[in-house]
Amino acid sequence: MLKDRYSRRRNNEGFSLVELIVVILILGIISTSAVIGMSVIARANVSSCASKLSGILDKARVETISKEETVLLNLYYSNKTYYAKITVNGSDEEPVELGGDALAISLTDSASAVFDLKSATEMLPVVISFSKGSGAYQSYSAGKYYESIEIKGSKTEVIVLVVNTGRNYIE
Repeated sequence: MLKDRYSRRRNNEGFSLVELIVVILILGIISTSAVIGMSVIARANVSSCASKLSGILDKARVETISKEETVLLNLYYSNKTYYAKITVNGSDEEPVELGGDALAISLTDSASAVFDLKSATEMLPVVISFSKGSGAYQSYSAGKYYESIEIKGSKTEVIVLVVNTGRNYIE
């Protein structure tokens, strides 16, 4: 009977040091994988935004060359989201969501001035247009051209705008 009490008491002493270390290691592995997963998602958002915007720039350029109408690409920020919208002869296409508030999108012009897209609204968007004959980017103000669009998040991607041809590529 005395032996039973002693063995029962030994079994109720709580966690051993080894068990505690194992639990801490498991929690460390789980939290590390969660942080890595979030980083991968954030990187994917930047890449997704850059490829969407590059595709929309290409689409607007092709529409400008192939149609008789005026084609404009409007970029703006509304409700904590960046949007791109193509307008053909005053008629708006459905806006494309580029990304959320976790991103920062800015445009740099030929005079190295940086314009933060968060200050552009749907009523006063950043407008990018192309020349009908060559597809080249048209000046937005006094001979200035946008030369790049920078998308920042957990990483940075830059869309370089080739002014003379209207083409673009992602760096």
